Amino acid sequence: MIFDEPMTWEEALAELAAKKLLPSSLSSRELREEWGTDILHRSIFSARTTKAQLLQDYRERIAELLDGTTNLATARARIQDLLDALGYDSERGGFPDDTDIPPAERGSLRDLASNERVDLVLRTNMQQVGNFAAREAGQTAAALYAFPAYELLRVAPRSVPRGEKRARGGAIVPDAGNDWPSRWETVGGQFYDGRMIARKDDPIWERIGSSGEFSDGLDAPFPPFAFNSGFGWRSIGRDEAIALGVIDEDTQVQARDARMNEGVKAAADLDPDLRDSMLAGLHVKIAQGVATLEAAGDKSARYLRKAAGL
Repeated sequence: MIFDEPMTWEEALAELAAKKLLPSSLSSRELREEWGTDILHRSIFSARTTKAQLLQDYRERIAELLDGTTNLATARARIQDLLDALGYDSERGGFPDDTDIPPAERGSLRDLASNERVDLVLRTNMQQVGNFAAREAGQTAAALYAFPAYELLRVAPRSVPRGEKRARGGAIVPDAGNDWPSRWETVGGQFYDGRMIARKDDPIWERIGSSGEFSDGLDAPFPPFAFNSGFGWRSIGRDEAIALGVIDEDTQVQARDARMNEGVKAAADLDPDLRDSMLAGLHVKIAQGVATLEAAGDKSARYLRKAAGL
């Protein structure tokens, strides 16, 4: 889905507010390996972003975008103003009081202040919480009956789409096996009249975005399924799904739980002793992760220790 209009989904804003800040100098791959997808789904983070203040500003700007009180250009400018105020220098690397971030070519995706990088963080987070809310709305009994399937399709153009890549010299060349139809086939998806369609309760929606299957996967069963992807989905009505052979007339599609912060929200309804025990276990897991980073001499450990209140 593309969010060009203001959204008033309380569910999306609530999920955004529940996310915790996770400053780190780690890359995206390293973050997944060290912390796992459960913690990352409950966090606001960006690869090699060590400033909690910057992540907090991202969260505020994303909330404004979802609520329709700002636009992408204004949100980007405010993020870049904060980076200037914090003394960020991409070519030198990091901030005046923090040199854990490696140097990056100015204007590149690794440059924390580049238009491309800021837009990527804003769009990815906005689309994640927005599509999460849309998915939840589509999990009611009435919605599952009337619209039992999703179609994976392009919703936004890309200058170099998956399945192609920019070669040395700037030429666009094929990138065999990396296009979305190939990915769909890899994870067992079926084609209906050449279209990528599956029931809402089909496990393929977990697999198509899995980082275990694809290195750029975002590990969520809703779009965007991969970083900087122009593919999303649309709901397929019951009559069309039956006509295509996706379901039979008597098929009852089941709801699937994909709450991004289920563990966080559910804690409020648990017995206090059980809740405290679960939170203590999570605290220990985080502390162990921090200790591992410290033992390896990783400077990001001090930021994670501070963010976790250790």
